[in-house]
Amino acid sequence: MARRVMVILGLLAFVVAMVGGLIARNQPETILSRSLEAMGGFCVLGLVIGWAAEHVVREHHQKQREKILGASEKTSSDPGPDHSEKSRKSEAGISSTIV
Repeated sequence: MARRVMVILGLLAFVVAMVGGLIARNQPETILSRSLEAMGGFCVLGLVIGWAAEHVVREHHQKQREKILGASEKTSSDPGPDHSEKSRKSEAGISSTIV
């Protein structure tokens, strides 16, 4: 993910600098050097942003996994439904006071 963000931002910066230089009618050497500088800078920036995004996603995934596993452990430690005669009668709506 970090490399993708790096490449996307680097190429975007390169293209924007090239177009901006062409619109400003700068010399080709100036356009190319500034475009390469922008690409290099934004590649570094993209790498940092991508690394941070990976870290956030990984941390969120880990918390969700712990949450799910914690919930499944709680349900597996429950003794299960009470199948005594009293609970079956109360579930069926039968009162024990009926004679």
